[in-house]
Amino acid sequence: MTSKDIIFINNLVINTVIGVYPHEHQAKQELILDFELQIDAKKAALSDDLSDTIDYDFFTEWLTEQATQKKFNLIETLAEFLCKTIIETFHIPKVKLKITKPYAITATRNLGVIIERGFQDYNFIERPASTAII
Repeated sequence: MTSKDIIFINNLVINTVIGVYPHEHQAKQELILDFELQIDAKKAALSDDLSDTIDYDFFTEWLTEQATQKKFNLIETLAEFLCKTIIETFHIPKVKLKITKPYAITATRNLGVIIERGFQDYNFIERPASTAII
């Protein structure tokens, strides 16, 4: 049976260059990321050992680096890139990601995208065997 345990990270603020309009390429913009990562928390719960689960500090630093290393036009493209990279790198079977771009349009406070991806959505050579992030 597949575990339904979820680790969540909410309101991770990153500043990156993103957008399709020329003025958006001039300065970094704030994005707010919310993640749900499907894991099997049982091993960590029993061992009480950080190496059996996600190191939140490491993961958020790594994620910020991934999100800011490239320039993206669309938040949809950034979301797809992050989900695929997380699944491939950390062997997470399923990721749900919400990216909010505050004040992107004058008449709105927030807009964004929510995507959910799993291992089966990508053509990886082999299925990840572990769900631990060290």
